[in-house]
Amino acid sequence: MGTSRLLLLFGCALAASACTSIVEIRTEHSAVPVTSLGDARLEGCVTGHRAPNETVNSLEDYRDFLIGYVEFDDQGWLYPNKEKGQPDQIQALVQRMRGDLEKYEGGNLVTLVFIHGWHHNAHDNDCNVNEFRGMVERTHEVFAHQRPGGKDWRVVGVYVGWRGEAVGVPVLKYSSILDRRYAAEHAAKGSVRELFADLRQLELEHSGSGDRRVRTIIVGHSFGGLIVFNALSQAVVNELVSTKPRPLPTSGSGIKCESPKETGPLLWPDQMVLINPAFEASRFEALHHAARLDNGCRYRPDRPRLLSVTADNDWATGSAYTAFRWVGTLFEGYNDMSSKAEDDVEKDANHHTVGFVKRYQTHRLSLKSDGKQVYVESKFDPPAGTGIDVDPNTPLWVLRAPPEIVDGHDGFLYSRHEGKLVPKPYLLDWLLCVYVGNGDASRSEKCQLEEAGR
Repeated sequence: MGTSRLLLLFGCALAASACTSIVEIRTEHSAVPVTSLGDARLEGCVTGHRAPNETVNSLEDYRDFLIGYVEFDDQGWLYPNKEKGQPDQIQALVQRMRGDLEKYEGGNLVTLVFIHGWHHNAHDNDCNVNEFRGMVERTHEVFAHQRPGGKDWRVVGVYVGWRGEAVGVPVLKYSSILDRRYAAEHAAKGSVRELFADLRQLELEHSGSGDRRVRTIIVGHSFGGLIVFNALSQAVVNELVSTKPRPLPTSGSGIKCESPKETGPLLWPDQMVLINPAFEASRFEALHHAARLDNGCRYRPDRPRLLSVTADNDWATGSAYTAFRWVGTLFEGYNDMSSKAEDDVEKDANHHTVGFVKRYQTHRLSLKSDGKQVYVESKFDPPAGTGIDVDPNTPLWVLRAPPEIVDGHDGFLYSRHEGKLVPKPYLLDWLLCVYVGNGDASRSEKCQLEEAGR
């Protein structure tokens, strides 16, 4: 039995059965009508615990948008049906999404998927659940107002739950970090891949004649970022290799390049976002290497395919994670054929998360004001001294953000500005602005949404 499991069992014994149950939380796989979000997403939320009279439906119908919940156990398995004839959570969600496409004929769906991290789950009053509701509401407002492509868009939010909280005692719960990391890795290799496959299939079914009616954005926070990355990174590598700009044969002077387009099934998802991702940067090297251009070509301006955002003051994936990796990798080795400098590069990537490795950093975010509204601005600013020529149009953005935009490990939606909680999602607005922009517009350092009744 691993050390982490022994620690967890010891903690549970001390806490007198304080371990949380491995049970499905959203047991009713049907839709419940909801009239208003209220202010619950800002105040009064808890982390990973059941609330009295909580909603247990796996679908929440807010009339203007829909939120669905899909949960997985510690082995990454989908929970079995307890009610005969009731679809499982994936089936219930996909059936409803297909129904919405038929009901709103001529409209389009944007699917926003969110996978939470450590200490969270799918309980009705979990802080991440409440914040996700706010994320979906804001996404609805943006797509309803901005109308990208001049089309009507209906937003469907998908909250992916797993047992991020394994110990229910305030101090002892921190002993579960290794065990919950293993659970996140199991989730990444489990039935979440079926969920992703079903969402991709739905997009394929509605992508005829080049007029795609479904778009998908997948967001992972902390260990949720690990789940997203581990589940989808191979597909991203495939895409980077197949669409990388290549030089054309030419008898003249200079280099002419082409950017191959995917000729097979559509590229999916449309965008991946990792917020304070909690995994070692060495896992990112394959993507970084696949995206590099050493043939004289350059990427065309386009929206980024993967964005990784890390807060400057995120101690959890910064100093704490580095200390954890130093201890956990004492007996790991590095490439014997490499030079001392290269050996240090590999060790650095193995001891730090993506956002804290200069080799991978490409952009920096800052908070700006034009006198009318406050917004986020991105700047292409790869650190000097890495010896790597970074293409400004790289499809992989690794960004750092100050506390005014992302406050520590958990302040990714509503951060603090001048010491006060800001009920405006700066980071989310910037991400949506980058997404709804087209071509060069998405590369603008000043990405600012038109205000929509805010």
